[in-house]
Amino acid sequence: MEALGRFTVRWRWPIIAAWLLAASLSLLALPQVGSILRAGGFSADGIEAEEAFERYEQDFGAVGSPIQIAFHHDEWLVTDEAFAAEAARVLAPLAALPDVMRVSTYQDHPTQIAPGGHTAYATLFFDLHPDVAHRIVPELRERLEPSELDVHIAGSPVYYSDIQTLSESDLQRAETVGLPFALIVLVLVFGSVVAAGIPVLAGGASVVVGLALLWLFGQQVGFSIFALNVVTLVGLGLGADYSLILVSRFREELAAGQSVHDAVPRTVATAGKAVVFSGAAVLTGLASLMVFEFMMLRSIGAGGALVVLIAVAAATTFVPALLAVLGPRVNLWRVWRPRVGPQNGWARLARAVMRRPLPIFLSVSLFLVVLGLPFLHVRLNAPDARVLTPDSPSRVAYEFLRDEFGEGHQTPLFLVARFPDGALAPEAVAAQHALTRALEADPRVARVGGITALDPRITLEQYQLLYSYAPGIGDPWARALAETFTRENAAFMLVEPSVPATSPEA
Repeated sequence: MEALGRFTVRWRWPIIAAWLLAASLSLLALPQVGSILRAGGFSADGIEAEEAFERYEQDFGAVGSPIQIAFHHDEWLVTDEAFAAEAARVLAPLAALPDVMRVSTYQDHPTQIAPGGHTAYATLFFDLHPDVAHRIVPELRERLEPSELDVHIAGSPVYYSDIQTLSESDLQRAETVGLPFALIVLVLVFGSVVAAGIPVLAGGASVVVGLALLWLFGQQVGFSIFALNVVTLVGLGLGADYSLILVSRFREELAAGQSVHDAVPRTVATAGKAVVFSGAAVLTGLASLMVFEFMMLRSIGAGGALVVLIAVAAATTFVPALLAVLGPRVNLWRVWRPRVGPQNGWARLARAVMRRPLPIFLSVSLFLVVLGLPFLHVRLNAPDARVLTPDSPSRVAYEFLRDEFGEGHQTPLFLVARFPDGALAPEAVAAQHALTRALEADPRVARVGGITALDPRITLEQYQLLYSYAPGIGDPWARALAETFTRENAAFMLVEPSVPATSPEA
């Protein structure tokens, strides 16, 4: 490590120039980072949900990416001509988008009408992979015209679009608020504006270069939307933290009478070694996420590991080069003069701990155990719109539809089955009827959709008679259910939970 320190002293100006050039070029890539981020990432090959989805697509065709356009009026009913005309006018330019596969209107599917009669929605199915469907949302919102109806856009693509928007705004907030706040704290620690500015500069460079590399590697592999926050958080935190350690050690070496040419190598050989070992530990932890099959975890692990390498590189090359250029001027623009060396407050605290190691160990351990007790009752759920701010459009739409249609209407469970003699054979109808009645009796189920959910008063024998001649089903509602929920030997059912879909009860 000392050899690395001497290298940075000798080549300090080229090293600084290389980092500044990399950061400048990285700034050009920042606006494009969002283009490589993918939504979802919570499924993996081999799990039951993925197998059911693949079976559904094999039997019923591609699902597409659904987005709901909800309409509401306090006075008009959905059956009023004014409501229908206004909803059709608003829907027309949205349905004309080139990626729209089909449109499911509330006139064709009465389940899309709320019980109160003042709210309904249409569903647009987009021929886009769910991981990239969120990119259509900005254009969808641009085409949304003013209306006498209250109009909301909901669905997973909308949720992930808002996640990306908030993540990008958080990044801007980190730059405009986080970095100045970190500078103030570091000024109080170092007592010098110049010394405090070095960790901030290194942390900012780590974030910018890390995001640019994320965009570069994202041309070949997919990264989750959530990786953006991880790269920003880890890059800023570790970049500033590791640089702080080196600056502090360098000032101590200068205070001990070392020359700049000797202080920098000693700093890298001591504090730099600690930074490398710390970075290796953090890197190992984040890289372990890459063994998981879920794309979301893999991308967080890859993005985090990438920015850790950048932060360590900045701390062991960029910072020493800056220190070699500044030398004693690292203490310029003093705000106050902190005590440097073994007599400062931190050293006295360390000696106090060493004098009474066992009592302090037991008291701190007890304190940490008490802090950790609430986690024994933690309930882990998949994220949904409730993780967004209350004023986010997708959360407003999510809560509006939840209040109008019920808790699980937007996130139903799919049950897919195959029957050797056909989905409308008497034995198949009997199996679906038994399952429908069992699910309807469960208090956690709000509603069941399927060919035997037409009317609870209809008996099994009547259902079997109703579907006995599939090509000529006389009842229009039964025919619509059969066309929706069956395909030759396959059938599926929709189960709307009465509890949040991401809860353990569901």
